[in-house]
Amino acid sequence: GFREAGLHRIYASVVPQNAASRRVFEKLGYLVDDSALARSYADEPDDIVLSIDRETFERANAAMIAELEIGPR
Repeated sequence: GFREAGLHRIYASVVPQNAASRRVFEKLGYLVDDSALARSYADEPDDIVLSIDRETFERANAAMIAELEIGPR
């Protein structure tokens, strides 16, 4: 999303009962975001919305990003 679409922030909406999905996003550096903008991305009113900005994501995941290859093989 950051590289291909040029986004500055990515939001994820997670069902509260899906603790495993929430953990995956948190391991990538996402944080719970209760701002009005973030809430507008919730699929359901009780969903948990997490977000991360490009700079934070790239800093937290630099080693993984360096190994990514995007495109045809």
